[in-house]
Amino acid sequence: MVYRSINIRFVKALFCAGLLTAFSPGGAGQTRYMGEGYFETAMDKYVQGLYDEAIPLYRQFLEIAPYDFQGHYFLGRCYSFIGDRENARAYFEKSLRIIPDNYDAHYYLGVLLLHMGDSDEALDHFRQAHEKIPTLGDAVVQLGNVFRTRKEYTKAMEYYRQAMHIEPGQPDPYIAAGVMHREQGDIPGALKSLNKGLEKRPSCSEAFFEIGNTLKMKGDLDGAAANYTKALEIRPRYVEAQNNLGETLLAKGDREGARTGFEKALKIAPWYSPAAENLKKMSTDQ
Repeated sequence: MVYRSINIRFVKALFCAGLLTAFSPGGAGQTRYMGEGYFETAMDKYVQGLYDEAIPLYRQFLEIAPYDFQGHYFLGRCYSFIGDRENARAYFEKSLRIIPDNYDAHYYLGVLLLHMGDSDEALDHFRQAHEKIPTLGDAVVQLGNVFRTRKEYTKAMEYYRQAMHIEPGQPDPYIAAGVMHREQGDIPGALKSLNKGLEKRPSCSEAFFEIGNTLKMKGDLDGAAANYTKALEIRPRYVEAQNNLGETLLAKGDREGARTGFEKALKIAPWYSPAAENLKKMSTDQ
């Protein structure tokens, strides 16, 4: 899925202007100001994708401003990115105790819970997110994803169509529908829907990635590699695309290219276990 994200530079600008103190209860603005250096540096690391470096800075910031919504929220995001789901869940839940009706916290906690296999609780958070901002389609797409994981494909498609209606220009529901078609073994239907997503946003890295996955399943390794490469041209730190490109090159017999791909993936995200496992398997297969 193409997940939504808070405009980080906008958040930083609000913080520097002193307009985010309302996110902290009980007059915590002063303590938040005292931790500005930690927060600013953490945000810089976050924007660069250096989540493991951002985490201790956010934690130091929260020692100064323990009731700050943004500190807890972004810690949850960082832990999600590095695969520490339990800590991610804890910090998202803490952020929601501070601001119970925040769309983004409900949305990303729902995404996390769905990945953890808790579709019931994920469903609740996506519904709460959609109730907060019904004009956004991404929570509706995730509602569809909940039912897709349950293999209730008709219900899932209803939500995807609803999201297409809410935000006609967004690629997300078409990509989700394409993945669903692929899971059902309908490769032509998957490619049709994914290409429709590309029509909506020609620079959508996620669409190229999922087209690559679909062509890889079809056995078109050249086409898969080309689409993973396009995804990486748009989003150079797309670790999943880098890893899957390595897997595709390995399947094509290009061991050096594959090794380079896995090493690049680990350089982007040292915690990304699939790339580490692929490198280990290559060394044992020699």
